Amino acid sequence: MGSAAKGTLLRDKWEIDVFLLLDAPRGEIKRLGEEILRSCLGGRLPYYFKYSEHPYATVSLMGMQADIVPAPLAVDPREAMGVERTPFHTRYVRSRLEEEPWLVDDILLFKSFLKGVGVYGAETRVGGFSGYLAEVLVIHYRGFEEAVKAASSWRPPVMIDTTGGKADFGMLARRYPDSPMIVPDPVDPSRNTAASVTLKRLSELVHAANLFMRKPSQKFFHAFQPRNPCIKPLPGVMVVMVGDYSNHPPDAIWGRIKRIGERLFRAARARGYPALSYAFYTDEATEAAVYIHMESPSRYHIEARPGPPPWESERAVRFTEKRLGEGGW
Repeated sequence: MGSAAKGTLLRDKWEIDVFLLLDAPRGEIKRLGEEILRSCLGGRLPYYFKYSEHPYATVSLMGMQADIVPAPLAVDPREAMGVERTPFHTRYVRSRLEEEPWLVDDILLFKSFLKGVGVYGAETRVGGFSGYLAEVLVIHYRGFEEAVKAASSWRPPVMIDTTGGKADFGMLARRYPDSPMIVPDPVDPSRNTAASVTLKRLSELVHAANLFMRKPSQKFFHAFQPRNPCIKPLPGVMVVMVGDYSNHPPDAIWGRIKRIGERLFRAARARGYPALSYAFYTDEATEAAVYIHMESPSRYHIEARPGPPPWESERAVRFTEKRLGEGGW
């Protein structure tokens, strides 16, 4: 399943999803899933377990990573939960690409663009656009350039009907009140495919799309990103945590670290510290960290200058050009 099955996997992303669909109740799969996987994999391959809606195994071998997911054999996507929708998504995208095979290259371009500007990934640590959402958008707009052009004019709340009028946007807005972007799932119109997209990532894509449409460049794509290290690290305060995180779902760990970062950032601002922003990280095994960026006039004077929102494209581009011209960003 997933991008590998659709032919839309980026060349440098060596991962596959294997679903073990079982004609059994969800509760039974949750109870017996780990035992079933152990009996299948045995001692032949290196693997470790993770736990989400169901236990699943990640096999790691020679740079390739495969997630082996036991899931109920669902007939109706509306009855599926979480990753159980993946088989329906795979079948939907494959059927559309069989009709318009030329869209495969456009999807790969769009994914590379999203990754290049830092908004690719539905994981909590990213808060951006999933691979499936990227595929749905390119299929909807019928091309890479058309999707980027559309993105350059988005203004939240963004609502895109990819279901041919089957979606109830009022219901979706009530169900996802904090989502700046609503894209109904073509296989289940009651679900928002863009639920993972944060306002920050949406803003970054709108601004990047505006800049790209004005002056296209290879540098927007992830394969051509410069690898220059940061010369002057931002001053700040780092909180390092140590624990056993390997037996928890990675997204749950990232979510907890993110919430800690938000609380520390707000606490710092409330107490008068010149906190600019925060970042968070975990190796998903034993370490986690939160970094609070500070405005420090002693080492490097960093001044925060809020710019216009990216959907005010003319002002946003002028602001970017002026700041870059001053040599700081």
